[in-house]
Amino acid sequence: MLVCPKCHFENPNSNKFCQKCGMSLTHKSCGECGTPVLASDLNCHNCGAITGQIWLAIVDRPRVPESQDVAAQVDTPAVEESVSVATLPTVEMAVASVSEPLETDIPEEAQMEPEAGTAEEVSESSFETSSSETSDVDTIASLSEVVEQVRESTEPSETLGVEAAVETPAVATLEKSSPETEPAIEQTDLDIPETPISEEESEVVVTEATALDIPEETEEMLLAGSFLDPEERYQLLEDLPLNQLTQGEFEVKVLDCIPLQQSPLLALSSHPVESPDRMDNPTPAWALAIPAIAKTYLALHSQFYSMVPAIHDAWHWGDRGVLLLEDRSTQPALMEYVQTNPILPSQILHWLQEVTELWIGLEPWHCRQSLLEPQNLRLDVEDQILCLQRLYPDLPDATPTFTAVGQFWQTLLNSAQLTPETEEDEISELQQVVAELAEAELDSVEGLRSRLETLQSKLQPPTPISSPQSDPIYLGAISDNLDLDDSPTMVMPILLESLEASGQTDIGRQRTHNEDDFGIETQVKQRQGARAFSTHHKGLYILCDGMGGHEGGEIASALAVEKLREYFHRHWQDNLPDQEVISTGVLFANQAIYDLNQAEQRGGSGRMGTTLVLVLVQDQNVAVAHVGDSRLYRFTRSRGLQQVTVDHEVGQREIQRGVDPETAYLRPDAYQLTQALGPRNEDFVSPDVQFFKIEEDTLLILASDGLTDNDLLETHYLTHLEPLLNAEMPLEPGVKALIELANQYNGHDNITAVAVRALVGER
Repeated sequence: MLVCPKCHFENPNSNKFCQKCGMSLTHKSCGECGTPVLASDLNCHNCGAITGQIWLAIVDRPRVPESQDVAAQVDTPAVEESVSVATLPTVEMAVASVSEPLETDIPEEAQMEPEAGTAEEVSESSFETSSSETSDVDTIASLSEVVEQVRESTEPSETLGVEAAVETPAVATLEKSSPETEPAIEQTDLDIPETPISEEESEVVVTEATALDIPEETEEMLLAGSFLDPEERYQLLEDLPLNQLTQGEFEVKVLDCIPLQQSPLLALSSHPVESPDRMDNPTPAWALAIPAIAKTYLALHSQFYSMVPAIHDAWHWGDRGVLLLEDRSTQPALMEYVQTNPILPSQILHWLQEVTELWIGLEPWHCRQSLLEPQNLRLDVEDQILCLQRLYPDLPDATPTFTAVGQFWQTLLNSAQLTPETEEDEISELQQVVAELAEAELDSVEGLRSRLETLQSKLQPPTPISSPQSDPIYLGAISDNLDLDDSPTMVMPILLESLEASGQTDIGRQRTHNEDDFGIETQVKQRQGARAFSTHHKGLYILCDGMGGHEGGEIASALAVEKLREYFHRHWQDNLPDQEVISTGVLFANQAIYDLNQAEQRGGSGRMGTTLVLVLVQDQNVAVAHVGDSRLYRFTRSRGLQQVTVDHEVGQREIQRGVDPETAYLRPDAYQLTQALGPRNEDFVSPDVQFFKIEEDTLLILASDGLTDNDLLETHYLTHLEPLLNAEMPLEPGVKALIELANQYNGHDNITAVAVRALVGER
């Protein structure tokens, strides 16, 4: 199916326009100049910018003795308990099944040190393990065949087309064969009538593509422009030297010629199929469909979500395994970044802590070498998150050591450009720790952890600390002038007389596009009769701060606003929804973004997501829900300014665990989000929901972090918030003034504010 990039409707592969919204499925606009280009083109023919979807392909030549797959050696009782033999599980179930390293019957030393023999055997990747028994080999159709048969066939027994041998248990391997699949969509100048693109205008970037047959061993090169898969979807952007595959893994970049179509791997996860496995075959079909190298990525990506790249597709190609990953080459290498950008010692310390945790996680999978390749350590600059371009197997004759880690970081630290305000004692202790690591004086994980935690507590926080929940600000100038006496106070019943709101968003002074969004709906219902008159107020207010790759953030934030409106229109009638209904609505929005991430095969930092702060007002009753670091503030004359929500970030998480605020915000990652809508499924989203009543004139401010950073509202509330409580003061210019204030003092991020004014009176 082709997923429309505008409305996300799933269209048949033959469609050239979306059946729902009419969007072209063959062309898209260049992100630099806006020129319509073919979705399958690598470059814009007008400005030359890269417009195609590029993946990093890892081609592996597993040399498993006796032609047996690692899946044959996996102990499977646990898998069989949770997986029906009659059903092929989804990829998520596969991840759960391989969340621990594969156990084999051979000793650990055998996994690290291959048997002596040919040079080909010595260079065997540590990702693969061998089996000592011989078995026949069954052949299962490719993932794309599986998906196609699921759609077309109603005979479960014909879904995988297994030729089972009855006399002996067999281990099946998956080969990417050449089924008769629908070819890439033929593009014509009719796809965008208003801006036709002729063949003369379209720039040819790679050579004419040819279909790929599994080459003979005598062939030495697969040329750029050839396809890596028989379905002719993934086109090589550089030559693939087949003769070098005998030495292990080889990486090459490929262009996705049908970028709007789900990969067979993701399609398989969306369409569980019937498995024809024999009852005596202990290996489930999903384990056979995925190369062993892919299982390693699946397991580690679930554990180190943002650090280990996500898989787009994977298949067997003869005796080779092919894996497609998100391409992180556009992110700067860590070594190069620290040489050209001012860095705080606390930030380097945090990266070293992340490497320590990765070292522990990678060790059981024998791929700690990934942390020692200088160009493999990349940096997500926007979120300052360390990430890996790919996984490198440990060399069989050279086990990675802590000493090598120390030497790498000693080089990085010596070449780093530190900030001018860095004190000598701040960097000297970090240099001492790294030197001890490089000289093998510090040779245990726990010892390194302890030293880094001690050093962390000594470093000063890089930014001011915000309290988890602001205490009411004392308005001395107001309360000191009140005429107080000891006479009894009569509490008069009050009602909500007025409810109005205004919102505005701005791109800020440094960003190139706005990823924020908001929604405002206010209803006032009046009922009047001969003897009675009543007014009821109802308001739905939403603010979202999106994130995630080119155009991903604005899509996620807009989709969240849309889905929340849709949900509460159906589930909010006369009474304010309770906590369960509100939480379900938040998860409903999360699922919509998550499904879109899956459909568009977004991975890692490219997965879109959004924060959320949601306010529902029903007369005097208010419900608040939030996810992430977008905030709700409440201002009243008696209590001053209060921060109602508590940010979902690492610093606040540490405070809730009992760490004092100052220590918690010493962490360089203290402001990193712990949850957001969209990147992960509902198991990882837990919205905070709370309720309160409006008992006096109240101003509610929904704000993105572009407005709240650096305690901006706490500093300027008297000049920019207090006047808005006056009914004569229009809200729109007041909100505009807040945006201008944020651009003046912050401006580094998108800025969004929604002001809600609720005025009360006596009954």
